[in-house]
Amino acid sequence: MCTHLHWDHVGWNTRLENGRWVPTFPNARYVMARREFDHWQAVQQRGEDSPHRLAFEDSVLPVVRTGQSLLVDDDYAMEDGLWFESAPGHTPGNVVIHARSRDQRALFLGDIVHHQFQLMQPAWSTLACSDRELSKKTRTRLIEEHAERGTRLLPGHFPAPTVGKIVRKGSAYRYAFE
Repeated sequence: MCTHLHWDHVGWNTRLENGRWVPTFPNARYVMARREFDHWQAVQQRGEDSPHRLAFEDSVLPVVRTGQSLLVDDDYAMEDGLWFESAPGHTPGNVVIHARSRDQRALFLGDIVHHQFQLMQPAWSTLACSDRELSKKTRTRLIEEHAERGTRLLPGHFPAPTVGKIVRKGSAYRYAFE
């Protein structure tokens, strides 16, 4: 399941075998948001010079060609307890992935919160955000929602041990690593 299709989040999809990019996991389904796929397909078709286009070509299109991709809506539910939620801003079709088991909740953030400092300053976006204002709104909303719920977070780029929770400190937030 892909939160978004930036080069640093799709490189594991494929491996180079005999000069050809092939799916890393031959029996897997590669689940990605259709809106995100459509955006990067348009970038690829325009031939834009970017590492994201190149990654789309070598790490996304091969799993599409083999029929292993599953392009879904932004609110796709794989099964009870595992679903997508639209979280645009970092990329146009960015999603977060929810996981729930009994009373435990987790959220795969991808790059919504790229660094712990963004909990204290949600207005700070990265250079990789396609729409910084929308990214800020999405980030702020998710921070507020999940600090209140005590959700276990799995961000894409935090240092080890990575997993933790958002804790409110006055009017600001911080990250409590587990």
